[in-house]
Amino acid sequence: LGYHWRKQSGELVVWDGIRTPLPLVMQKGDEVEVLVMVQAPSEPGAYLLEISMVREGVTWYDDQVPGLPLRIEAVITSAHL
Repeated sequence: LGYHWRKQSGELVVWDGIRTPLPLVMQKGDEVEVLVMVQAPSEPGAYLLEISMVREGVTWYDDQVPGLPLRIEAVITSAHL
């Protein structure tokens, strides 16, 4: 799994977020619960976190798999020091 961060305006902030490996090889129709590793943007503000599957060096599965990317609204209130 990987992710993108966008500002609420749609402007892309981070394309290649930290990767979270899947615990097994996924096949069509498979389901698994995974804790996703995410690093917040450095600037406070309103963002959209888009979580998707990625095959390294091949493709992102954004809009290729129903339900992807998973979009989550987030508000970053302060920078992590």
